[in-house]
Amino acid sequence: TMGDVARDSLEGLRDGSVSLSGRVDYTATTGSDAILWTAYDSTALVSATYNPVGGSVAAANPIYSFSCWVTDYSVDDPHDDIVTWSATLKISGAISRHVA
Repeated sequence: TMGDVARDSLEGLRDGSVSLSGRVDYTATTGSDAILWTAYDSTALVSATYNPVGGSVAAANPIYSFSCWVTDYSVDDPHDDIVTWSATLKISGAISRHVA
C-alpha cells in the first residue's frame, strides 16, 4: 500500500530442504554411502527422521519425521584427509513432530 514502510506477506505453501554431511561409511547395506546413494539413485520418496538430541522421544526431546527425495549426494575423497559426504533432502509434504 502506498506509504507503507514495510512489506506485508501472506502465508503460502511451506517448502523446505535439509543439508547434511558426515564421514563416509562404506559398509555394504547399512553404511551412509549405501543408504544415501540408493535414495539418490531412486525416483521414490524416502522417509527421514531427525532426532536433534538423541535418546528416547519425550516432550523435552521431540523427533521430526518427513518424506523426502535425496536431490544431491556427493563424496569428497581428498588424498590427505577424511572421506566425507554431503547430501540435500528435499522435503515433500508436511513435517510431523513427535513427543511420545
